[in-house]
Amino acid sequence: MPSNETGRLVSQGRDYAFDIASRFPRDYRTYAAEIKSHNYRPIGESFARSLNKIVHLGNMPVDLSALVFGIGELYGQISHVHKEEFKSGRITSSGLVNKAWEAWLEIYMPRIMDDPTGPHQAWGLGSQLIIDLVKALQHPDAIAAMPRESEGYFLDGIESILSAMLSNAYVAFESMAADLWVEALDSNPAYAKRWLEKNPERQIKLLDIIGGGTDLTNRLGSILKQTRKVNFISLNDIKNDYKAAFGDDIVSIFDGDGNHIVAVEQMRHLYAHTGGIIDREFIDKSGAFPWAKNISVGQPYPIDGHIVCASVTSCINVGFGLLRFVDGLDADKP
Repeated sequence: MPSNETGRLVSQGRDYAFDIASRFPRDYRTYAAEIKSHNYRPIGESFARSLNKIVHLGNMPVDLSALVFGIGELYGQISHVHKEEFKSGRITSSGLVNKAWEAWLEIYMPRIMDDPTGPHQAWGLGSQLIIDLVKALQHPDAIAAMPRESEGYFLDGIESILSAMLSNAYVAFESMAADLWVEALDSNPAYAKRWLEKNPERQIKLLDIIGGGTDLTNRLGSILKQTRKVNFISLNDIKNDYKAAFGDDIVSIFDGDGNHIVAVEQMRHLYAHTGGIIDREFIDKSGAFPWAKNISVGQPYPIDGHIVCASVTSCINVGFGLLRFVDGLDADKP
């Protein structure tokens, strides 16, 4: 059975469920507006913008497939109408493409936009086209006809988009968590004092700064980050630093989605460090999760739209959960 350079069996008949990848909840678009603190709201808005880019990344191939199919159909119709002009050379193939494009923009695009179900129908068409193409490319006859260097090319592209969506979601969460922690400690020296009391080995005599009431008290979070007393390079570090600054109750935010955010972190590291090839560390750290079942060291991780959708959803839930929690702490202050 043929395989590409990464060892993936391209004829194994996998269903990538690409159309599922970007079907995570869109409620996050309203979450930032619900944040009461003017210090934290921009962080939520930035997080939402990053999530929007992930939506566009997932939608782009689907929308493009529907667009190409629609223009292709129009090209066929216009070619038939102008076949004599084409034969005589009065119109070229590029001219026919231009006419098809003009017809799409002038006639069909307005119909799609005016019809409430139009965008949904276009999405369904594009999704089905990708599903059909994936199935066709995994057919033994198609594999046998492919040049060796092209084997698995399109399927690797599908996996690349899926892994980029997952990785970008975790990076957006990680960045948001760091920005929120720093801003909270900059805005509220009491959080910094609590963190310092729980981490005496990482102090740089900032307790004296707090007690002295100097103007550095509104930069304590930034100072701790700049001096690398905190780094936010692992989920465990983020979790411990949030717990130290904001109390034990915030731990429930990280654990509340079945601790799936841990698996998302491991998958993101897998794609960042091994290109998606499963290693022993990934199995050891992720083996308890359903997403890590039936996998072997040395094989590519079998990513699909269901995994990506669940991963992005986890980043949304934990990320905005932290924002709401910290925002609520500030709101409860007298």
